[in-house]
Amino acid sequence: MTSVYTQSQVTTFIQKVFGEGKPSNGGQNLSVVCPICAGKHGHGYSKKKLVIRTDNWVSQCWVCSFKGRNILPLLKKFHPQSVGEFVSTFLSSEQLLSHAEEITGKEEYHVRLPEGFQLLAQAEGKQAWWLKKYLKERGIIEDRDLWYWKFGFTEEDKDFKDRIIVPSFNEEGKLNFWTARVTKRGMKQKYLNPPTKRETVIFNELNLDWSQPLTITEGPFDLFKCNENSTCLLGSAITEDYLLFQKIVQNNTPIILALDEDAQEKAFEIAKVFGSYSIDVSLLTVPKTFGDVGAMSKEQFTNLYKQAKLLTTKNFLSLKIKMFLE
Repeated sequence: MTSVYTQSQVTTFIQKVFGEGKPSNGGQNLSVVCPICAGKHGHGYSKKKLVIRTDNWVSQCWVCSFKGRNILPLLKKFHPQSVGEFVSTFLSSEQLLSHAEEITGKEEYHVRLPEGFQLLAQAEGKQAWWLKKYLKERGIIEDRDLWYWKFGFTEEDKDFKDRIIVPSFNEEGKLNFWTARVTKRGMKQKYLNPPTKRETVIFNELNLDWSQPLTITEGPFDLFKCNENSTCLLGSAITEDYLLFQKIVQNNTPIILALDEDAQEKAFEIAKVFGSYSIDVSLLTVPKTFGDVGAMSKEQFTNLYKQAKLLTTKNFLSLKIKMFLE
């Protein structure tokens, strides 16, 4: 560091710039009003959702999804008069270099479809016939679904033989993920995915309407049986670090959790976290006879969707007990 400083000095500086903060984690974290959010919502905005670590300056807003290795970007834009004090008192030369790299940008991994990707909807041949047959056996029988989900495959890479490839696109229509699922028993590694952090992916984002209730499943092959405004976790967990979580909170989007039958306890834990941000959460209970949404027909899912229970402080515990007893 350019100089030695104490946690008290850090806290004093943060509150001088951003206003009174709310400490947590033994004082290591300080939550203040995010200037980005305040600018969007106008005078009177008082939610303290910008969390700044007082030991290393790492910061994140849980509403607008701002993230930074330090608060220098926020100071430059909203409090330029404080930049000099911050740099000279709190930042080392290494941290300044790190910030410069953030601004200029390092080379990022760009998601690309597997070599030789073909759209299944317009493909012919033995491989295409087999994959279409597999999808029909899973209840995906309409040509519209082939186009809507842009199912594909490739014959140029043996690692993808007999696999269905499902691409995903972000809100700008750019490819942000894909998954390639096995279609025959005995095949190793059920899914192949690109080396992308799942926290940064919102699957099927291009087709989502944040102003409407959003159904959340575990995997892409569950989505094919859901209503159109749906996405998946690419697993069975979601935390405040996930872009999907932040977008839901930012848009105050009601959600319907439709996780696998064996992940209902996780669903309650997820619901609790969303509830702390005043997000309406409904729980769709998947019967043991199915196990997951992907094993249902679209009609069966629709019937269960209508029965989804809105979780409240009054019924949360009773519904959880009921789940364990069934």
